[in-house]
Amino acid sequence: LGVVFLLFMIGLELSVERLWAMRRLVFGLGGSQVIVTGAVISVIASFFDNTFPVAVVLGAGFALSSTAIVIQLLTENRRMGTATGRTSFAVLLFQYLAVLPILFLVAAFASRSGDSAVLAFAWAMGQAIIAVAIILFFGRLVIRPLFRFIGSTASREMFLALVLLVIAGTALATQGAGLSLALGAFMAGLLMAETEYRHEIEIDIEPFKGLFLGLFFVSVGMSVDITQIAAKPVWLIASVFGLFLIKIPITYGLARLFRQPRSVALESAMLLGQGGEFAFLVVGMAAGLGLMPEATAQFMLIVTGLTMIATPFVAYGARKAAQAIEALDETRA
Repeated sequence: LGVVFLLFMIGLELSVERLWAMRRLVFGLGGSQVIVTGAVISVIASFFDNTFPVAVVLGAGFALSSTAIVIQLLTENRRMGTATGRTSFAVLLFQYLAVLPILFLVAAFASRSGDSAVLAFAWAMGQAIIAVAIILFFGRLVIRPLFRFIGSTASREMFLALVLLVIAGTALATQGAGLSLALGAFMAGLLMAETEYRHEIEIDIEPFKGLFLGLFFVSVGMSVDITQIAAKPVWLIASVFGLFLIKIPITYGLARLFRQPRSVALESAMLLGQGGEFAFLVVGMAAGLGLMPEATAQFMLIVTGLTMIATPFVAYGARKAAQAIEALDETRA
């Protein structure tokens, strides 16, 4: 729920037009980051006696970063509107879109039935596209007049209830189509961003986002098994550093290919170097379906949690490094 409300707030700060304007970074840089990072991690994982399906699942899961932590850090530091904020958000947005294919990939590997998995994937994608189109079409027709009607009553309780109803309804609609709750909440935010009540909605929802996001971070901490850390401290530390060392150069290089300045490319790459909340989902699903050994799943979940814990410190170093590069570029100029 914390991630759901966070994505709603992000959608509220955007608009459909602005999102379309970012399509080059979202689908170009974001798509390249997921594909290249996933492939590299899969190859590395295969050298550690993992089967091909497990290696691919690990690569796909660890290619994704933590939207909750990165967006929260950017928001707190008022950097969402900067080049680094836009670049990081574009990559994170594509990662959200990639979750559905990754989850179907896990299910396909677990079922060992290629034909049925392909048909199920095509059917689910068709449902998802129809659901998104219906939500956007009817949302534009209904939401603005509905908010005007409720706003005319001057009842703050009814207004807040309507906001929560739209968030929950849209999120559940996308979940029913095989998409994530968070994507539905993001779409609800996009729809409400086009109304004149955008700022009032943002103020009313902020406490809910903070509460549920706090619970999310608590759950991340609870997932870390201290006994496992004590049993394999060297491998865990090496894996945490290794994940950052794999993802940062790849994301930096791709960002430079998409003509981002060196400082922006480096800071964005370091911000996106951790594992994310969807790694918990992907690895947990793989373990639950019997695709991944429990010991491997627990080890990877601990690595994910530790990289997320380390992210605020890495972000601080990223900002300092970006400032140093900016100063160096100004001196050369």
